Amino acid sequence: MQELLELPASLWDFKDFYSDKPDADLFPCRALVAGAVSIYLDVITKGGIDRTGLQSGEKESLERVIHLFNAFLLETSGGGGKDLTDFDPFIHDEYLKNVHIHENARKEYANRVTKLFTAFQKQFGVRDCVDILGFDPFRYDEYDEETQEAIEEGEWMKKCSECMESIIKTICANQ
Repeated sequence: MQELLELPASLWDFKDFYSDKPDADLFPCRALVAGAVSIYLDVITKGGIDRTGLQSGEKESLERVIHLFNAFLLETSGGGGKDLTDFDPFIHDEYLKNVHIHENARKEYANRVTKLFTAFQKQFGVRDCVDILGFDPFRYDEYDEETQEAIEEGEWMKKCSECMESIIKTICANQ
């Protein structure tokens, strides 16, 4: 998504990205969260933000993206989690704590993310990884041998790819 949105590698380097395992039974599709974080980075990179708030080194930019991604997962996971559209990355971005955020930037982010989540929900009927795949990819060891074999066959990866393709198409259509 970094290349898709033309996010400069000098600001946002995703090559060593990782995320925490959500501490919840239900958590949003990670590709969907990555789409939302990418939209946020696009909004703050291309306008509406004082450029001094964007300054960070390569290591800091990766840590910043990881922090936003994990905060998004944490706040929107589990039965009592926030709705995906209620997560506000502007609050969680430490680099923008003392930077004036133009209301247009917040509106653009909210508008684009709402379109992304609505399109995803319309196509798949659910938002959580477990509901999409039919199993929790982080609990592989807890499944019986038959389920593990089915997981190893990799049929579920087609569903993941379908989700990613849908997210990319929606982002491209709403840039």
